Amino acid sequence: MKKLILMRHAQAQPEQFGLSDRERPLSTEGMQELEFIRRKLQGKLQGLNAVLCSNVKRTRQTLEGIKQILPSLCESIFDDGLYHAPAANIISRLQDLDETQEFVMIIAHNPGVSDFLRLVTTSTAQPSERVPKIFPTSGVAIFEGNFKKWQEASPPRFQLRDFLIPEG
Repeated sequence: MKKLILMRHAQAQPEQFGLSDRERPLSTEGMQELEFIRRKLQGKLQGLNAVLCSNVKRTRQTLEGIKQILPSLCESIFDDGLYHAPAANIISRLQDLDETQEFVMIIAHNPGVSDFLRLVTTSTAQPSERVPKIFPTSGVAIFEGNFKKWQEASPPRFQLRDFLIPEG
């Protein structure tokens, strides 16, 4: 059984003149979200092998904001292909993972993270009342995959085990 944590980056500053979307840093609110979510993730990351992170400023800063609770041997992989990636690209990235990686985390963007969550919960008829329609910033979905090889990863083969939002 494989395990996946899917996280949306923390809240970023609004678009500003002269600053590209890829360069937008986290806002003060985003930093506060990370404080809350870091506490909620405490103790849930044992055995995490790797974090695949979109290679833009706000996702890199999100990763930096939780780094202190990651296992020491956890690898960070920055991936341009996760920038505003649709759910199909997230699934493709999972299917490309090495089989020795049992537990991975992806830090990415909407709409892909919301679409992935919706695909899992609708394809497996899981109760959706605990899952918001839009994946909030700093939101975290924890899944278990009912398969042995990442190449077999698909939404119906995941079970949502927990959904964490950055509230006090």
